[in-house]
Amino acid sequence: MAIQSRTRKELRQEIGRNLGAVVIGKATSGSTTTLIDTQSLTGGDDDYNGKFIRLTSGNASGETGVISDFVNSSSTATIKPINGTAFSGAIADDDSYEMWDEGYNPDNIDAFINDSIVQYSPRTLISEEDTSLFGHISRPEHSVPSNMVAISEVYYRTSQDSETLDDANNDDWTAGTNVTISKDATDYRSGGGALNILTGDVGSQALATKTIGSVNISNMDQVEFWVKSKNALSANSLTLTIGSALNINVALSARVWTKVVLNLSLPENLTAVTSLIVSSAHATENDSNEIWINDIRVVETATEKYEKLAPYCWRIDREGGKLRFINGCETVVNNSKIKLVGYRIASTLTTDAGTCEINPTLIVSKATARALISQAGGRTTDLDERRQLSQWWESQSALAERSLPILRPGTKMVGTTG
Repeated sequence: MAIQSRTRKELRQEIGRNLGAVVIGKATSGSTTTLIDTQSLTGGDDDYNGKFIRLTSGNASGETGVISDFVNSSSTATIKPINGTAFSGAIADDDSYEMWDEGYNPDNIDAFINDSIVQYSPRTLISEEDTSLFGHISRPEHSVPSNMVAISEVYYRTSQDSETLDDANNDDWTAGTNVTISKDATDYRSGGGALNILTGDVGSQALATKTIGSVNISNMDQVEFWVKSKNALSANSLTLTIGSALNINVALSARVWTKVVLNLSLPENLTAVTSLIVSSAHATENDSNEIWINDIRVVETATEKYEKLAPYCWRIDREGGKLRFINGCETVVNNSKIKLVGYRIASTLTTDAGTCEINPTLIVSKATARALISQAGGRTTDLDERRQLSQWWESQSALAERSLPILRPGTKMVGTTG
């Protein structure tokens, strides 16, 4: 069931209205320590002292302070920011703000929102797809991407429009300075061999270059290739130039074949690619290294077609967070791209513009209850009956829980979540 997305700002202001604790206004002037609002701030001297101000637009948007003094004659509130002695920018005409009652720090309201999201996340998982994995005929086990906590379906790519730029299975590349090029006929992923690059002291330079003639790849959008390194390499330590240099933006574990997928830069301009260049982009990491490259091809992702694997073809090893192909199905997948369909945990909100992925009625009700109970006293001191009101909002959240989505049949949890 689709939900109407709401931003953190919208959630917080609705909670404030539930509490009867927020006034929303716009400044007519101000500074880094004062806010003037001749339209809304019409109370008597010191009437607003102790209230919180959250700025929601302008130079200091997102910052919170406490009113230390209010002068009626000029509608001026003097504010002490919670973090520091002054706001990071001056308040100006038309800057929007929230004014919260004492006891209801809007920073705490934001925390109550996130606490509620975290509480319900295991039961309100968000649909997710991932295509970062590739099969390996002799390696049936794959680490599930860390953001996915449940898998319901597994697919493998059966076809796509592609262009092989180079099989990278031979020694027909030109070596850079202090580089030896050879063919490795025993350690490769496809095509009967891999390009092997043995380096000395190379620093940052071109390691291997291949002239390929003129190839029009303007309808493609990604490049895929296999790479392995003797040394562990940090992200962006190698580049592949196809028209322009593309950073290999993943860290490479030592002696592990990795399928790299990179977005082409301005592919519409790549109407006549004539060469490929593998380069070191790190001053030291590629010194005295050995690098293997194999099967460089470009693909048009919009044309990809996938086939669903039967449930008996795979399982999830929960303790290790691994996807394992069973009953010989790794030979069906072979080297193909894998698509996982499943779920992830809902994201918490770190900015006012961030949108809530869980039913906002549920989050608002629960956060309102949390805010009320945080200010409730005992039976003799809870004069505003906040504890009772908190229980009512808890009942509203319980009603909203009934609409929580149900996971797709056959879903298998990853790790210990759920």
